[in-house]
Amino acid sequence: MWLDTREILAVTEKFAAVQKETKAFVKTVAKLTSTAAYREEKVNFSELSDIRKKGEYSFYQRTIMLQDAQRDRDLSVKFYYPLLPTKETSIPVVVISHGLGSNGVNFESLAQHLASYGFAVALPQHPGSNYEYIQKFLAAQTKDMFLGNEFIDRPLDISLLLTYSLRGADATTRDSSFREPTGSKM
Repeated sequence: MWLDTREILAVTEKFAAVQKETKAFVKTVAKLTSTAAYREEKVNFSELSDIRKKGEYSFYQRTIMLQDAQRDRDLSVKFYYPLLPTKETSIPVVVISHGLGSNGVNFESLAQHLASYGFAVALPQHPGSNYEYIQKFLAAQTKDMFLGNEFIDRPLDISLLLTYSLRGADATTRDSSFREPTGSKM
């Protein structure tokens, strides 16, 4: 076995440089946030509504399938829409992206809670790194714990989802009536 000490030294120097830059960055961010926090108006939280309680809006849930032809990838997304009293054309959107080996089911109660406060909430189901995929790995039905492209595909999934949300239903989805409140009311 041969070790290239020059190569090892070069890698070590790169790590040291990255570590030094990271420390400088953290120090700068800490200083900026400390200054900004000092300037902020103090909030009296006792005067605010208790967000641990359900909000005032009912909502409905709708699952759609987005298609990304460029990546040959289907993305299942569960949406929660608040039933607002007016014909709002613009409401805030929250995207909750599950972690590796998880799925959106773990965040449904949070999504429902946010929808009750007037937020539209999207729970994408990332194929290739979700709970179902990990179960296949554990059952030896696939050799990879998660697909290597997941760190590229997951942000692209979110971009697809946001583009869809901004444009409304179009050719990227199999469900062209996603905005109709025909899902289950809650």
